[in-house]
Amino acid sequence: MRILQLIDSLHPGGAERMAINIANALVGQVEVSALCCTREEGDLKDQLESGVRYLFADRKGRLGVRGIWRIIKFVKKHKLTHIHAHSSSIYIGFILKCIIPRLHLIWHDHYGNAGFVSQRSIRRYQWMSVKIDVIIAVNKQLQEWALDHKLSQKVVYLQNFIRPSSNKLVARKNFLETQSKTVICLANLRPQKNHKLLIKAWATLKTEYPDWELLLIGKKFQDEYQQMLIDLIKQYGLSQEVKLLGSVNNASVWMDKASIGVLSSSSEGLPLSLLEYGLAGLPVVVTDVGACREVVGNTSIVIPAGDLDQFTHALSRLMSNSALRSNLGQAFKGRVEAEFGEEKFLQSLLELYRSVHDKN
Repeated sequence: MRILQLIDSLHPGGAERMAINIANALVGQVEVSALCCTREEGDLKDQLESGVRYLFADRKGRLGVRGIWRIIKFVKKHKLTHIHAHSSSIYIGFILKCIIPRLHLIWHDHYGNAGFVSQRSIRRYQWMSVKIDVIIAVNKQLQEWALDHKLSQKVVYLQNFIRPSSNKLVARKNFLETQSKTVICLANLRPQKNHKLLIKAWATLKTEYPDWELLLIGKKFQDEYQQMLIDLIKQYGLSQEVKLLGSVNNASVWMDKASIGVLSSSSEGLPLSLLEYGLAGLPVVVTDVGACREVVGNTSIVIPAGDLDQFTHALSRLMSNSALRSNLGQAFKGRVEAEFGEEKFLQSLLELYRSVHDKN
């Protein structure tokens, strides 16, 4: 099998990191592991391993005909058999299969607004569904949505997985000795991530925990939402305690310096940042959206989405109790390593690739 991961950008994000992770993990497992970034390169390009065949298609404009032609030549050159299209790149995957019918098309749906999936436009996917062989959903809500709308005869729920970063610092040997008074939120600055809840909670916690800091790491979009967060931080007088760091090349370095990981989202798919918190041994406060509760089990504190009082109280519990932080962090780390490791994911994915290949 000769597999292409298709993704529209390589800016830090969950779907983008999964495309990179899969491409890297498939090296040595299939004849060819390749990745094509269709529109915008980004910091994640540096995480591609040398064994991955890479193409930047540089699509311009709405359709990007020249970029599509580059992808077609790349597919033919490397005799690729499977197109694994992540998120919005399914449009290009669809075009590729129309032009090269022998290709097997897999759509990996990472939709981050899974809590509002019923409001999602369906028509655009229905006309592409005739070319999709398999849909991979990152949580059960997305799986049910695809099945309800009959988008494919085969829709599978496949959990995200995590790979240790090759640039990762040496793991902490004693959690209690290396803790700083830092809370980290790894989430791009999008409204569904609801950073507003987290900032409001911090305004309440500031007096009791004046020596703690909150790091917000994720892509900035220079939009109204980002400006609202900046204004809110100023309004509560948190400019020294709350820092908007934007995208970073190696988030694991920052997580190694943190004591707590948080996600305050109003909607999620299966956030890769949660798995990264677990791999770093961080205790977590997370809202009960998407697959978050399923990921953390009983190893973290799960709060109803939008509940400011409970979220603030949960953070306070962890900030005031280093032993609790250590116990929960190590329990979550063990869970992630056991349930969301590379080997388990790859076995399921390769079986899926083979089933499509054998069927045709």
